[in-house]
Amino acid sequence: MSALESFDLDEDLPHGRLAIEASAGTGKTYALSTLAARYVAEEAVAISEVLIVTFTRAAAAELKDRVRARLVEFADALAGDKIPEEPLLSRMWSTDRAERLSRVRAAIAEFD
Repeated sequence: MSALESFDLDEDLPHGRLAIEASAGTGKTYALSTLAARYVAEEAVAISEVLIVTFTRAAAAELKDRVRARLVEFADALAGDKIPEEPLLSRMWSTDRAERLSRVRAAIAEFD
């Protein structure tokens, strides 16, 4: 059995296959929605190419809503006049801001 690796959402994006396994209430949905939004904003991955698998229809619906909400948070932060307080959004705000905002807005439009 191999050791599980951990990652920080503020660090570089992981590449390749990624599985998130954790107990209830540990922030899996937040982590997945943030990762999905980051891949759209930072790596130019189209939202239609993001695949997140979960086990129930209710969980899938919640995850879809949370991904869209996180994209809206990213768009609001990137469009704002002040550097966001959240470290991840602050870092995204300072680099390629207009391009990232365009990608995020396109993903939101595709959701709608």
